[in-house]
Amino acid sequence: MSFGVPDFAIGDGRRFRVSASQVASRDSFFTCPIGLALRARQAAQSLQPNDQSRWRRQWDDATGLHFALRDCYHSVARGGDSITDALARESNLTHAQRRFLHHALGLLQDLADVASEAAGVQYEVGDEEFRTETHVGDLEGEVTLFARHLRTRDGAVHEAVRMRLKQLRPSREGDLDWTAVAALTLGYSPGVEPNARLRISEFSLADGELRCVFDGSRTDAAARYAERGRPVRAAIDGTVFRPGSSCSDCGFLNVCPAVPQRRGVLGIPGRAVATRSLTAADLSAYDRCPTAFAAQRRDHLPDGYAETADADAGRAARDRGLAVHSWLRAAHSRTPPQACTHDDLPSPDDSAVTGVAAEAGLDPDFYRIAYPYLVQHIEHCTLGFDGLGGWTTERRVVVYDADADLVVISTPDLTGEIAGTGDPIWRETKTARMIPPDIEAAMYLYPGFALNVALLAADAPARLNTGHAELEILTPVDSTVFAVSLDEGATVAFAQRLVADIARKYAADLTFDRKPSGACFNCPSHRWCDPPTHAFAGAGPAPEVDDAEFADFDVPF
Repeated sequence: MSFGVPDFAIGDGRRFRVSASQVASRDSFFTCPIGLALRARQAAQSLQPNDQSRWRRQWDDATGLHFALRDCYHSVARGGDSITDALARESNLTHAQRRFLHHALGLLQDLADVASEAAGVQYEVGDEEFRTETHVGDLEGEVTLFARHLRTRDGAVHEAVRMRLKQLRPSREGDLDWTAVAALTLGYSPGVEPNARLRISEFSLADGELRCVFDGSRTDAAARYAERGRPVRAAIDGTVFRPGSSCSDCGFLNVCPAVPQRRGVLGIPGRAVATRSLTAADLSAYDRCPTAFAAQRRDHLPDGYAETADADAGRAARDRGLAVHSWLRAAHSRTPPQACTHDDLPSPDDSAVTGVAAEAGLDPDFYRIAYPYLVQHIEHCTLGFDGLGGWTTERRVVVYDADADLVVISTPDLTGEIAGTGDPIWRETKTARMIPPDIEAAMYLYPGFALNVALLAADAPARLNTGHAELEILTPVDSTVFAVSLDEGATVAFAQRLVADIARKYAADLTFDRKPSGACFNCPSHRWCDPPTHAFAGAGPAPEVDDAEFADFDVPF
């Protein structure tokens, strides 16, 4: 089914503008296919929202990392400025962004020399942006490429260098699409001769590694693009709604039928400083430390541990949580649904471990890490209770709080309902070292649990019934389930106040200042933060990070 102008948009949609990075992200966990198609046409002014309120997305000044990198690079590489002077002109940077850019610009000073040696030519720095007109079926539009441009003086060789914030990784499907689109866009850009040699590379701003992913002619680029199935068409032809964190960047948010509006769900006064998304995992991460949250979840900066850090402890907590979630997702997705039993969990020393781990998409070593926690889950497995059904694993719940101008997202590990009433049940599972003493302490420790309560409460009047939010906590030796029914007014109000207190700070935050604690030395963003050592006595344990949203999804950075 091809794209058609939806009834919440105005225009003919015949013209588009899309970037190579947007094309590469079309199948990403974070991308809404129809949202990408709409945004491509809105960028070319052939579609606009049918919005009588004249709502407009508010730009987020705290997301200017990539623009600052571009501007500072040209100031240093072409203008002869020092890194310090170039950064001094960027007034909207957070302190973590500023520290990272100082490091990245230091590496970029050698980019032209490194790339010249790799290509066997002498480069100079060219313009930043490439654009080429194109036709896709009966549509016409523009494909853009944002990359560092290196060229020989005679124009015989052009190289477009994609900046990677983290270490270079093996190529994935989206990367292959980006390479194909980038090569073709470069080859047909104004100022690039038909017989020019084209190179497409990636450069890591974490360690300075350069990797060439295409080296050929315009003809070679066209062949590569055809081999990938002409991916621009797929990117601008999306028809499926996949609401999520990308909704906050969409100009059609206020009229989108896939994102229900729940005014006041966060309970904060006034509108946020920018249109943003807020997930359950964001709420917890921001509450722990705004700097680490912004560095890891907004800017996607590379890890930078302190020299004295126990980085393995942080990775172990993440690996444990992701392994448990992966196994539970597979077990709870079985058809027909069935409760988890001891028969599902062979001993780590059993020869059957390999098969069980493979069914959950796990390496046997990760199954062994998860095993003692999974054993504790069996007595609490919700699928084993009579009168409950409609189970779905990791269903993403997305609503728009128009009062706060925030997209609110939660992805409970398991959702179901009570038979006969339709009352919803949301279950979130966490692994931990110990169990909190009471439900209030559990909400403080896991604010995402409180957000689930607030989301269910916001939807309750429309259902005219109640519901339950649950938090299952697994340790290697014990487990428990904290449950909140929506008719428990005092507990629901406590959850709403907790969510509002954190969300209010997040909504107004442009600086994402640090929140020093005993966990700072084990924080993966320590290098970009450098918290004051006098603020705490010594290093504490690594923070518990076991939410699937921290997994290495294929994001175009």
